[in-house]
Amino acid sequence: YSRELMELFCLGRGHYTQTDVENGAKALAGYWVDWESGTSGFHEYAALNAPVTFLGKPAKRAADVINTVCDHPACPTWITTKLYRHLTGTKTNKALPTWARSFRTSGMDIRLLVETIVRHPSFLEGRNTRPRTPVEWVIPAMAALGLTDKDLRRNTLYNMGQMPFYPPNVSGWPTGSRWLSASFALARASLAVQTDGIAAIAASSDPVNATFKRCSM
Repeated sequence: YSRELMELFCLGRGHYTQTDVENGAKALAGYWVDWESGTSGFHEYAALNAPVTFLGKPAKRAADVINTVCDHPACPTWITTKLYRHLTGTKTNKALPTWARSFRTSGMDIRLLVETIVRHPSFLEGRNTRPRTPVEWVIPAMAALGLTDKDLRRNTLYNMGQMPFYPPNVSGWPTGSRWLSASFALARASLAVQTDGIAAIAASSDPVNATFKRCSM
């Protein structure tokens, strides 16, 4: 977890050493989670008795690890860039350094960062830069088609390869054009034919407004 925290979620490669990985793991030791009951706890006997050096600072418990990682100068840039790529499908934007500084100044306010990105003119200018993931497609599609069957929603997401809360690995689901494959197109079509929503829209004298009306229900 120490490595994943730094490499995948907060800093990226090149900003830590193997010693940091090992010392971070030592400072995180002692915590446990019972997935059956949803409870957690801490075993004092398994934890450090004295701080270790982690990213150049003393760390003894999980809070020390998290605070040190978040205080690292690479953290706001890494999170801002990763979030921007997730939302837009593009890798760079000349405003990224400014957004990263504002993110740091805000106290790492994720909601404010998301608002900054989606309200920027470049967000609306960048059309068709990435495909929707199954979750992003299925939820609004079912709402627009008037489908409320939870089993249908779950099964469709499962067939499309994105069951919520069950990613294939710790880094999450892959991005990119894989979500546009023929098998996913068939899954989308299969969902659409299970409702009269398509027929109702097609039969309308104004299909566009009929679609918007269904989406706003």
